[in-house]
Amino acid sequence: MIKKIIAWITGKNEPTAPAPSIGRVIPAGTEASASWPFPKAEVPTSTEAVVVVPDAVVPAEVLPVAIETAPVTVKAKYKKVDLNKMTKAQLMELVTKHGVEVKTRSTKEELVTVLAKV
Repeated sequence: MIKKIIAWITGKNEPTAPAPSIGRVIPAGTEASASWPFPKAEVPTSTEAVVVVPDAVVPAEVLPVAIETAPVTVKAKYKKVDLNKMTKAQLMELVTKHGVEVKTRSTKEELVTVLAKV
């Protein structure tokens, strides 16, 4: 048993035989669809031609051109200096106003860092 575990850990397992197939064997001379549980798919017998229309060809001058825009900068609503002047109760009011999730035991510094990101 220990030899098998060591062989497994070191990756020196003996090669195993391939797993037997699980398919059903159909005896010769029988119709294969008789053992199939689903009905045969019907193939359309229509001889009508199918016409494939290519997508519309758009001239190169009509295609949209990539537009470069300036990066968007978002200013914070509150500055850390202003938040540090507030009491913890006032900071908790701002937290509830903005719907930010914090623990009730959060310190004032944690509240300031969270609100500075709003």
